[in-house]
Amino acid sequence: MIVSPLNAFSLQQIQSIFSQGEPWLPQQTDYWLWQTCFASTSFIAAEAEALAGGVLACLNQDALEEVYVDQVAVDRAWRGRGVTGLLLEAVCTAARRRGCKKVWLSTDPANPAMQVWPRYGFLPLGVKPDFKGPGKDRALFERSLA
Repeated sequence: MIVSPLNAFSLQQIQSIFSQGEPWLPQQTDYWLWQTCFASTSFIAAEAEALAGGVLACLNQDALEEVYVDQVAVDRAWRGRGVTGLLLEAVCTAARRRGCKKVWLSTDPANPAMQVWPRYGFLPLGVKPDFKGPGKDRALFERSLA
């Protein structure tokens, strides 16, 4: 399995992998923006021609020592095979290279992924009401890179 920056893939490939995150990921995402502006912290995992998963992450512009993971998706055929771990390690490696001290993410409290993040070193910080707008509560998780 090879993990490569987002800009190594077409917009169609990027969209196809993140569509695997339904119903938990947004129905509309500007993948061009992620591919163009955040490729150094966003990745896709692939084996041969098969896309296994992807992660969209960006440097926090107000706290340059932090990287925020916005979306993670793994193709159904690849789930349970370590793809999420490879993607998150790629983000953490990129964050360390930038001198970042932590990586954090948020998820819908009803998302089954709530159980996954601690396996990869992300500690729960609690649920923040209306984090992504009215009625959009999010559970926050953080991984220290120190």
